[in-house]
Amino acid sequence: MSEMPDKNALETRGQAFVRYVIDRCSRDKGAAAAMRRADNPAMQHQSWNILIDFHVNLDNSIERTAFACIGAAVIQAKANRNGDTPLTRALSLAYSGTEGQGASRLRRLLACSTTEECCSCLRPLFRLLAGKTSATIDYAQLLDDLLAFPRRSEKIKAKWATSFYQREAREEQS
Repeated sequence: MSEMPDKNALETRGQAFVRYVIDRCSRDKGAAAAMRRADNPAMQHQSWNILIDFHVNLDNSIERTAFACIGAAVIQAKANRNGDTPLTRALSLAYSGTEGQGASRLRRLLACSTTEECCSCLRPLFRLLAGKTSATIDYAQLLDDLLAFPRRSEKIKAKWATSFYQREAREEQS
């Protein structure tokens, strides 16, 4: 007799982590406080027990930084579920048009050459977007992108740019 596939087996690592952080931090205020501070490199170590429980390799700075950055963003946003809006789409929605501050911030993100640099660029961007748009960010996909960034940076940057500029293209077709 074959068993039914586990629905969690179909989740990406990003989806599983976002779900895990939301669940754990909703039950444990201490974990939420530690995760909230994880985006500060000087205080990131306070979240390591949470990351280790999710089997994050702390020796791998790319993995550690990406998980800490996204975990902190999820908790700081007070998210109760993963969103459905790609980060760069939310950036495009936060600013009218695709020029000016939104495009400048996108160019800064696209200029990053490492995951760690992306994370340091994303931290202030999360705070900015929280105040400028009601779009719910797809943190899981962003985490998956950050984890794949060292191997596929050009493809990921192209995806981010497409997501940002796509709105303008649709409006022009109407």
